[in-house]
Amino acid sequence: MKLNSIPEKYQKIILAVSIYQAKERKQQFGMVENAFVRAVDNKGVEIAKYTLSGNGTYQGKISMLMGAVYRDNTLWNFNALGDPKDSDMHGVVGSFMK
Repeated sequence: MKLNSIPEKYQKIILAVSIYQAKERKQQFGMVENAFVRAVDNKGVEIAKYTLSGNGTYQGKISMLMGAVYRDNTLWNFNALGDPKDSDMHGVVGSFMK
């Protein structure tokens, strides 16, 4: 994606990951082994990586806000968040709409 082609009315893009139908399937990140997500730039350089297993803080969590790509005048920046959530993507997105 070429960030500069995004209309100026969009100032932030939230990067998130979630376990599909986690509540219905009774799954959470505390159950997953060797799971990780990472963000890379257009050259393939890793700019953020989150391990989603082997960490007690992910027990009961089914979604993760990885980071935010945000516009600062004409430049785009990345802010790592690493914020685990116990709600699905519907709940996570809803929290931004308030």
